[in-house]
Amino acid sequence: MAAASDGTPPEVVSITIDTVEEGWFAGIWVVATDADTGGSGVARIDVALDGRPLDVEVRSQDAQTAEGFAFFEDAGPAGEHEVCAAAWDGAGNSQDACTTFEVLEGVGPVVLDLRVSATTLELGEPFRVDAVLDDRPTGRSFVGGGRVLIDGTEVAPLQTGYEGHFEFEDVVEDVWAELPGLDSHGEHTLCLEGYDIPGHVSAEQACVVLDVPAPPAPDTEAPRVTSLRVETETEVAIPGERMIVIAEVDDSATGGSRVASATALVYLPGADPADAIRIPLQTYRFDDVVESVWADTYVPDPLIDEFTLCVVASDELGNAPLMPVADACLLVPVARRSAEGSGRLESRALGSNSDATFSFEVTDVAGAEHGVGELRYADGWIQFEATSVAVVDITGSDAVLMAGTGLLRGAIECTYVFSATERHHQGRDVAHAGIDLDCPGLSGVAALGLRTLPERSLKSGDVDVRGA
Repeated sequence: MAAASDGTPPEVVSITIDTVEEGWFAGIWVVATDADTGGSGVARIDVALDGRPLDVEVRSQDAQTAEGFAFFEDAGPAGEHEVCAAAWDGAGNSQDACTTFEVLEGVGPVVLDLRVSATTLELGEPFRVDAVLDDRPTGRSFVGGGRVLIDGTEVAPLQTGYEGHFEFEDVVEDVWAELPGLDSHGEHTLCLEGYDIPGHVSAEQACVVLDVPAPPAPDTEAPRVTSLRVETETEVAIPGERMIVIAEVDDSATGGSRVASATALVYLPGADPADAIRIPLQTYRFDDVVESVWADTYVPDPLIDEFTLCVVASDELGNAPLMPVADACLLVPVARRSAEGSGRLESRALGSNSDATFSFEVTDVAGAEHGVGELRYADGWIQFEATSVAVVDITGSDAVLMAGTGLLRGAIECTYVFSATERHHQGRDVAHAGIDLDCPGLSGVAALGLRTLPERSLKSGDVDVRGA
């Protein structure tokens, strides 16, 4: 019982309030003391929030000091609020004190560490999304849940849980959702947002772009020839010479089917395109959308100045071009089979020791090879015309052989065999020509040495004639 002589009220020493956001609960701690000599002690503590009385629980009390706790479920809207506390002693004396505090504006949890099992998906492919919802930076209320939105539409709630525990009851929660898949091609935006128990929604969503690629268009195009080259032993191709065709064909940009075959087509001047020479191209194995192909073959033998070589390819679906495209063709020049020059003639068979000139050329007459030539010297000349022409390879040297008839000094008819060969000797190309004559009253051999011929093409050179 309070002493009747006690006239000094107790003192409110402190008022402490939790940080609180609108719509959320908090507690108020009040400490009061009655320290005067002969005081009756703290008997009761009253607390009011914005003038509204709250229930107070006195949690500790001795002869002079008491601590009270008041709880409220909703502090009210964001902004400044007032808490007042009054302490009473046993004699009925009281004293009050007030303080203000700030109620924070309600903001939902922050979405952290957004993860998706895959961002590129097949149509209808299930996937999973994981994240963390954290309400500590925005008021410390408990996380209440969250949702998944795709292209702005909610598609699933977020779940939490581990080891059989599946309730939202903390300020930080690991969340996840398993989704059945997307039902349309193209890019889609997936976003997550959370909310706390008071219902405040995340200020910002966390988003990621998902892609469901459209299916490839049906493959209706043939593979493309992306590179083509022709390699020959000489800079200018020689009929019958070895020729290597190298190309790369690619179906990746035209449907993605595997390359099944490739062919080189040789078009001769003036010939019907349908009669093109077909040369199969090979690779180690046709099993990819890009293939390097080649053929080890020979320069066409017909007498021509050039020919066109094209490459076509087909894929495993049978797509093949009707005609080669210009980018898949090359114009290949071919050396003419001819020679000319001058030199010194010393020939007992021809009875001459003088300067001489020499020329020959193989031409095309009515689709057949035709050879003509002439040897002129101081005492006469021989004009010859071939009835047969051949180009052969003799121990690695190109050779032109002609046989036929000729006129010595324009009057004496002779038969002859003419040869012109070319070989590499002591670091340079050397050409040699010879005529084996059989004329009435005259027979023998005139040897013609052509000292140099460019590109091993039997085109031109100097004549150094040594006769038998």
